[in-house]
Amino acid sequence: MLKDRLNLLQTIENRRRSRAILYVTGDRQGLETEISEDVYDYFVDILEQFGEVHRISLILYSQGGNHLAAWSLVNLIRQYCKRFEVIVPAKAHDAGTLLSLGADCILMTKQATISAIEPYIDNIPSPGENPQGHTIPINEETIHHYLDFALSQIGEHDPHAIKDLILDLANKIHPLVLGEAYRSAAQIQAIAGKLLVHAGIDDSKIDKIVSFLCSESGGNHYRLHRNEAQTLGLPVEKPHESLCTELKTLFKDFSDELKLKQPWKPALEVSTPEQTSFRYKTGLLESTTGLSWNYLIEGDFLRLDSKFEAHRTFEGWKRETPP
Repeated sequence: MLKDRLNLLQTIENRRRSRAILYVTGDRQGLETEISEDVYDYFVDILEQFGEVHRISLILYSQGGNHLAAWSLVNLIRQYCKRFEVIVPAKAHDAGTLLSLGADCILMTKQATISAIEPYIDNIPSPGENPQGHTIPINEETIHHYLDFALSQIGEHDPHAIKDLILDLANKIHPLVLGEAYRSAAQIQAIAGKLLVHAGIDDSKIDKIVSFLCSESGGNHYRLHRNEAQTLGLPVEKPHESLCTELKTLFKDFSDELKLKQPWKPALEVSTPEQTSFRYKTGLLESTTGLSWNYLIEGDFLRLDSKFEAHRTFEGWKRETPP
């Protein structure tokens, strides 16, 4: 509950001699949320309450989201502090990892993971191949590995075969989508490199870290625990045992409240025939300033024969008044 989490945040602030923010984008199956630009103004409100301080501790739980939003949040937070740290109790993946790269240090528990960073672009195949109009996520690394494999089979010195290969690829993936995939990959690598400068990492090590996280790891399903992240050269620290205990309690609290381990199935959510509406809390932005927000998904249940369909009428952040 909010009251318990605020008490924990206060304890963490005292322990770290910092001001703390809890930012959670839930990953409950069927009700996933992500890091997005829509949270920016709420961060501003909290940071304005902080004023300029020595250290800010961002306790982050996220499976990812918008990479440019992560970049914006790092630059915003660093305007208000001399030192910025990210604390990962469980996961900070993809855009969450990118956000973490902008910190002076990253505190990770034993079970915490960060991940590779990889942009996905929705490709829309031709109507004949996909009459339903479904989009297929693609990324630059997948395209790159496909071309490497194809060239290894046909030989790199056959210009006609290479031309046919490129034309075939362009027929299946729109050329503008191909260009966007390569542009996004280059953009993320550039952002990651700029963010790592904050931690005082040598340029040679930055290149190594960026190459691994954005390319060599094989995709954003690759997870790094604390030891591997340290070996890679990231500024990762082990939290004090007391802090680990507090983070474990904090994680259990918001995990239970957001029901992160319970897949969302509309039919199971309707407890009585009279129930026609729903309201789910799927994200949190909290601090000890008295400013806290919930990311909510609201709507109505529609009965279709023996099945239920959820119709969303609202999705976004709403202020929660602390007790």
